[in-house]
Amino acid sequence: MGEEKDRAAGEKQAAFWLQDQVKRVRGLLLLSAFSGSMAAVVMVFQCFFLADLLVGLALKKVFSMQSFWLLGLCFFCRPFFLAAKDFWGLRAGLVLRHRLRMELLDRIADAGPLRSRMGGDGVLSAMVLEQVDAMDDYIVRYLPQKILAVVTPVVIVLAVWPHSRLVALLLMVTAPLIPFFMMLVGNEAARAGRQQLEALSLLAGRMRDILRGLTVLRQLNAVDPAREKLALAAGAYRERTLSVLRLAFLSSAVLELFASLSIALTAVYLGMGLLGHVPWARGTVPVSLYAGLFILLLIPEYYMALRRFGADYHAKAQAMAAASALRPLAETFRDSSGGGRFVWEAEGPPTITLEKVVWQPDERDAVLKDVSMFIGSGRRVGLVGPSGAGKSSLLQLLLAFDRPSEGRILVNGMPLDGLDTERYRRQIVWLGQSPEWFSGSVGENVRLGCPDASDTEIWRILQKAGALDFMKALPQGLNSPMGEGGRGFSGGQLQRLALARALLQDSWLWILDEPGAHLDPETARSVRRQLGKVSEGKTLILATHHLEGLEWLDDLFLVDGGRIAGPVTDSMEIMRGG
Repeated sequence: MGEEKDRAAGEKQAAFWLQDQVKRVRGLLLLSAFSGSMAAVVMVFQCFFLADLLVGLALKKVFSMQSFWLLGLCFFCRPFFLAAKDFWGLRAGLVLRHRLRMELLDRIADAGPLRSRMGGDGVLSAMVLEQVDAMDDYIVRYLPQKILAVVTPVVIVLAVWPHSRLVALLLMVTAPLIPFFMMLVGNEAARAGRQQLEALSLLAGRMRDILRGLTVLRQLNAVDPAREKLALAAGAYRERTLSVLRLAFLSSAVLELFASLSIALTAVYLGMGLLGHVPWARGTVPVSLYAGLFILLLIPEYYMALRRFGADYHAKAQAMAAASALRPLAETFRDSSGGGRFVWEAEGPPTITLEKVVWQPDERDAVLKDVSMFIGSGRRVGLVGPSGAGKSSLLQLLLAFDRPSEGRILVNGMPLDGLDTERYRRQIVWLGQSPEWFSGSVGENVRLGCPDASDTEIWRILQKAGALDFMKALPQGLNSPMGEGGRGFSGGQLQRLALARALLQDSWLWILDEPGAHLDPETARSVRRQLGKVSEGKTLILATHHLEGLEWLDDLFLVDGGRIAGPVTDSMEIMRGG
């Protein structure tokens, strides 16, 4: 019962979120619906003039030029309005998908080191690409057709009413049956759509992870197990897709059945009336040939609007499934980081003050508990302690990727949550355990922190970072290609290039999380000592498990159990704590 309530609450929140997204393109959708409504009105006149032309030829042997030219005008106008309907609908879908995709990418970028909470890169890629596109049919087709499914039947009923009230009543009675059965099938389709998107995200995540680690899998002779897991994920996605298709075909079959029965029933009544065999009106013709032909031409269009709405109903189920997956990502970290208007311009190494900081990101126990610490200007501080003690969490708060649950953080005496976050982060050097590397040249990757840097400046920075020797050995120098994730370079080379990227920013505040964590001890020690040379005069906070090569640190603080246990003066005390 609890899971059912949580799922129902999640679906309700997803529906509200989807409505908020639709409001952004409401004007375009109204233009699309208005164009479709005008096409419905023109269609009524088209059937009117066509019936008049055919009856005149059949009974009076007269060809009405007026009806002919008006019919031609209708044939021209209706496709124009239908094209306008599709144009505005496609425009609405394009605008909404572009805005939503940009916002999701901004959310992922704003998350920084907390991005791992959202899922793997493959899952996030599937969300930003496939699941955003899954909302397109809902915007382009379903929402305009939802309005037309009301407007078109009303227009046709009003047109039929003067000619036959019985047929008009029959249309009004049979019309609700189609949405009723459509909703019955649609609920099951929504569930199948959610499962399909979950299977797609799993497949995308596994595919990307396998491709990124293919070299390692080959070295470990583990390609076959990885292939089997990928095949299982692909099979699950195939089964989910087929279940969605089965429900879509079932929905179409139900709609076609009721529409066909309703049209046949109306045609029988009109035919019997023309023959004078209607039981309650024997010997009379309740509906004339002209009116009967006019009604018969309109009836398929009457049910066509409802059938199209029913056929597009699966788009709503698909969009709801996508919204359920996208909403947590779109709302994650929305208010987590500071969005103040105060601007901090670093003119020298800042001071950092933590006052009774508590951080509890979810309902679990607090990760940080009553942390108080002062870091003076230009002091280089190390945070040491066992894994899970809270060192990385403290760095995330200092990077303004989340806010303390209690207490506050001051930068040069200014509250961190009152600063302009984007400007603040631009003035920070961040160096993590696994820096990001993109497919391109070495120069492009080093220039990420300062795109306008000249080649001369980059070579100077490479020398300071201890990367000059191996860079000079590359035939193409700064234009040497680098694969995604730093393919083609060793771990030590990548760490020195990451250090060069940090130096190129020329910032006064450095925040580092275990640089050299994945290197061999000798290379890691060399990287840390080089870091000590280039960080002189900066305010630096470094989280680490190791002391080798960090003799240059001014202060060491032991972090344990989410608390600052105090300054450390004996390196052996750190070793015992780890």
